Amino acid sequence: MAVGFDCTEFDRFTKDMIDMAQKKMPKKLNKFMNSESNKLTSKTKKEANSAIEKRSGSYHSSIKKRRTYKKNGVYSGGTYSSDRKSHLLELGHEQVIGRGPRKGEKVGIVAGRNVFKAAADGFENEFNKDLGELVDEVAKELTK
Repeated sequence: MAVGFDCTEFDRFTKDMIDMAQKKMPKKLNKFMNSESNKLTSKTKKEANSAIEKRSGSYHSSIKKRRTYKKNGVYSGGTYSSDRKSHLLELGHEQVIGRGPRKGEKVGIVAGRNVFKAAADGFENEFNKDLGELVDEVAKELTK
């Protein structure tokens, strides 16, 4: 014997509420995503400052907020780095000798700093709290 819950009605209600919110308050949802993207960007910049001390390149200034857009009914936003070498700092790379007779020889591995992943993990709880507040506001607005 199996015991469980039937959540289909609740799922349908949630989907209907989101559809109504997208139709009645698209600017509010877009503004919410913009503000959350700004918060994530600032958290990522702080994480980058603590993880990567050297400021000789353009990595720190290349961290920017991604444009918020809606595609297939889903709002999306976030943070990115436009620096050409950011993936090497994020994921790690092999250390290679650049000069001399041993040029091109691999001598070690440089570990990745995982700046964006650490910032996203740290931001998840704050985003969920803000999302809960948004759902409360939308529910109050729709029940008026």
